[in-house]
Amino acid sequence: MARLGGEPVGCGALRCIDATAAEVKRMYVRKAGRGKGTALAILADLERRARGFGVTRVLLETGSRQPEAVGLYTRAGYARIPLFGRYVGAPFSVCFGKDL
Repeated sequence: MARLGGEPVGCGALRCIDATAAEVKRMYVRKAGRGKGTALAILADLERRARGFGVTRVLLETGSRQPEAVGLYTRAGYARIPLFGRYVGAPFSVCFGKDL
C-alpha cells in the first residue's frame, strides 16, 4: 500500500506461481498518486518482496488498452512475453516478465 500524506494512493500484490516465479496482481494507483513515481515505488517494493520469497522471475498481465501501464512496465525493465496461464487467448491482454 502506498500512501501520500497518510492517504492510500496505490496498491499492488504478488501471487506465487511456483517456487521461482510470482505474478504482480492488483497494481493500481489513484489519480492523486500518479506522476509522482508511486507506481515505480510499488513495483520496486513488490520485486524486493518477491526476492525475499526466493522468486527469481516476476510476471504480469495488463491490458493492451492501457498504454500508461505498458509504458510503466517497459520503463521498469519488463519485456513482453507470450500470454500465460488464464490470459492465453485473451484478446486485450499483454504479458510481461522480468528476471530478478
